[in-house]
Amino acid sequence: MTKDARSVLDAALAFHGTRAEIAERLLRSLDGPEPTAAEQVEIDKAWDREIKRRVSEIDEGKAALFPSEQVMAEAGQLLRDRKKRKKRA
Repeated sequence: MTKDARSVLDAALAFHGTRAEIAERLLRSLDGPEPTAAEQVEIDKAWDREIKRRVSEIDEGKAALFPSEQVMAEAGQLLRDRKKRKKRA
């Protein structure tokens, strides 16, 4: 980490009440510029449509549902396998 980056980090860490907001905004910035208000309205509408579509698929029995424990176990195994492959490479 550069000296300037460390300085920025130290300053951000001093903002005890807003660190989570600072971290969230920094993470969001990795996705590119923030959407305009009009773009956000369209994004929200698109997500509303997607949520309704997914709920409809569940209600109609078209979606395969899995217990969270199974999903987490499988994801954990995939991550462990990936880590092993990286060690061998």
